[in-house]
Amino acid sequence: VASVTVSFFSSSFCAYLYAITHSTNSPANFFTSCTSIFNSGLLCFNPDFNFDHPKSIDFERLIAYARNLKKGSSFEYPKYDFTLHSYGQERITVPEKVEVGIIEGIYALYSGSEIGHNLLSLYDQRLFVVTTPEIAQNRRILRDIKERGRVLEDVIKQLETTVIPMQKQFVYSTQLNADDIVDWRADESKNIEL
Repeated sequence: VASVTVSFFSSSFCAYLYAITHSTNSPANFFTSCTSIFNSGLLCFNPDFNFDHPKSIDFERLIAYARNLKKGSSFEYPKYDFTLHSYGQERITVPEKVEVGIIEGIYALYSGSEIGHNLLSLYDQRLFVVTTPEIAQNRRILRDIKERGRVLEDVIKQLETTVIPMQKQFVYSTQLNADDIVDWRADESKNIEL
């Protein structure tokens, strides 16, 4: 099981890893994002709520998923639908004995007092990915508007009031839990060749 903490909310590196692992005809690879495993009480969109705080993540469930990956167990879980702001009917099925299992997201390397090193101890490799704040903010704005149907004013407000402060308070320090730091300042709009 590998972990990738994506600094400043960028999943383009994980998309790159996904493309590489799926182009090698490897029989079983699995990716999940800890930023879509919310506590069940947070299933509605409220631009004033801090979804970027670690308390919004259901770490018990995330640890259970990581344990299942580590044991090679098959399991399934509900897919979070960001356009509906809740778990939809779709379920993600994880096959048994995946060859590569990656848990990505801004809190993939988190070791706060509520979880300690329980999550970190399950990983074989831990990566922290950095990019420039400008690239990250542009990605976030485009993603939230195009993929999640958000309004620009709400996206900007969320960046200023929760996203950037939580990066500074909680996320950047998780790089101390990484085995390696990846400098991912690439602009994927330039169509990087795999």
